[in-house]
Amino acid sequence: MKFIKSDKRISSEVITLAIPIIFSNLSRVIMGLTDMAMVSRLGAVALAATGMGSLLLWVVMSMGIGVRTAVQTVTSRRLGQKIFHECGHALHNGLMLVLIIAIPATLLGIYYSHEIGVRKPHSEAFRLVLNENHLKEKEVLFIDDSPQHIKGAKKLGIHTYYLKDNEEITTVFPDIVQ
Repeated sequence: MKFIKSDKRISSEVITLAIPIIFSNLSRVIMGLTDMAMVSRLGAVALAATGMGSLLLWVVMSMGIGVRTAVQTVTSRRLGQKIFHECGHALHNGLMLVLIIAIPATLLGIYYSHEIGVRKPHSEAFRLVLNENHLKEKEVLFIDDSPQHIKGAKKLGIHTYYLKDNEEITTVFPDIVQ
């Protein structure tokens, strides 16, 4: 008994659609391996941080890919059913869902001085961020364009770089920031 009907045209279309996705995922894997190879010479802590960062990035990307896939599926189905006005509803709902996910995720890594009760250049501001992220002073590079903020970080022993007027971070650290 034959359960699966073979259709070469559909198989060809599936493969044609899958190839760019496969190459995209392979490029992400290669990028992660390249990052690890470059960072491995900095030590075990840097390598572990790169691995964890890569994992967290993949979690966020997976959520986005999941929403995108769902929106494409619903939109395609509505298009095939000739219910055109619902195509826009699928896109709108997908965008709203992504915003609901993205805004809180973004705010998790931001510190507002009015919320923590202290501002740069006070050492308490730097100490709070270090403690909440389980970091030691010597593990951090603080980059800022304010000499006062640089002084505050230096008081704690944090590595600093003063970004001068019209100086771009991409030109200062071309191998790190692209």
